Amino acid sequence: MCLFYLLLIDFQQRQFKRFLPSILLLSVAFSIGYDIIQYKHFLKFGYQKPLLLYILGVMVLTLLVIFRNKLKVIFVLCELYSIFHYAVSIYYFPLVIARSDMLAAVAASINQFLHNVSPYYQSSVNIGIPPYLPVTMLSFIPASLLKLDFRLVGLFYWILAIGLITYKQHTFSTIQKMALCLLIVNPYFLMRHDLYFQCFLLEIVILCLYFSSFNFIIKGIFLGFFIATLQFAWILYPFILLAENKSIKNLVIMLLVSLIVGISISLLYVHNGISDFFHAIFLHKEYFSPYSSDITFGLSTIFYFANSQILLYIVQIAICVLILLTAIYSHMIKRIHTHNYYTSLSAICYLIFMSTNYFIETYLLIPMLLFLILSLNHSDTIN
Repeated sequence: MCLFYLLLIDFQQRQFKRFLPSILLLSVAFSIGYDIIQYKHFLKFGYQKPLLLYILGVMVLTLLVIFRNKLKVIFVLCELYSIFHYAVSIYYFPLVIARSDMLAAVAASINQFLHNVSPYYQSSVNIGIPPYLPVTMLSFIPASLLKLDFRLVGLFYWILAIGLITYKQHTFSTIQKMALCLLIVNPYFLMRHDLYFQCFLLEIVILCLYFSSFNFIIKGIFLGFFIATLQFAWILYPFILLAENKSIKNLVIMLLVSLIVGISISLLYVHNGISDFFHAIFLHKEYFSPYSSDITFGLSTIFYFANSQILLYIVQIAICVLILLTAIYSHMIKRIHTHNYYTSLSAICYLIFMSTNYFIETYLLIPMLLFLILSLNHSDTIN
């Protein structure tokens, strides 16, 4: 039976590898199409005709055909395409609030912080309140101080993430490499040159690929920054604590260190606007309101015509709490100290949370997918 299972996996992997170049060709072709569409759609906002993006896309299409049987080359090619596509998009497409106010909201928050004003106070009717945690905002401080395009900082973090992924690529399985290729040339990912969570993506890369090599205190400090970056880190946080600590004593120490660091960073940033901060980070909690989010690949779309999403909310919380309680029971009572066990549970919980989330934009699936792919790379040891 085990032999049959291994043969089945091998067959599926070979079939996936066989069709990967074709899928990537379609992804790049769709990306070129998206570049044309957004240029024409946002022409009134000053978008320029992105000739270099078209040339870049055609070059990648050609190289994918030439090196279709060489996964290592395809892997690097996809990485380079994602970086250069982002960089060229910054050149051709200006930041426009009418398209997206995400980075404008971050910029306003930082400016208010630097002027000792509540960073979560809505100072402009045209710019929304950023529901992001302090580290996300602070990660863009260099751009604010140097008067740079905020997307350049995001590009810098993405290049770092790609570099760290490339350095560890020899440890990846074939499935991981193929999945990463599909993720980073995802047309929807490539067209979103206005995203804000590149720092969080970098943290996920470090967490999945380098975290095990940190010493005990550094792990606690890193987790403090992690939980002060985006709310999605809160889902993974308890599972990471269980995965990294065999003894209750070490778990409690790491818990305290990470909480002290995370809370200290948050208080430093929001010391003069605590009430504004709590309002902002729980901004998307209106489960009693009619569904108003984008149509995404999740269960929330089932409730599109419902007057309330409260049932979805209950299902979400119940399943996630059940998974967490299972993890705690396994660690405390059954004494299961297998790293991959808790990593797997964290990935499942993250997936369930995103699938049942009321407010979820499609691009928010990107960090989840990156974690699901890279978390397979964990070593199976607990200190």
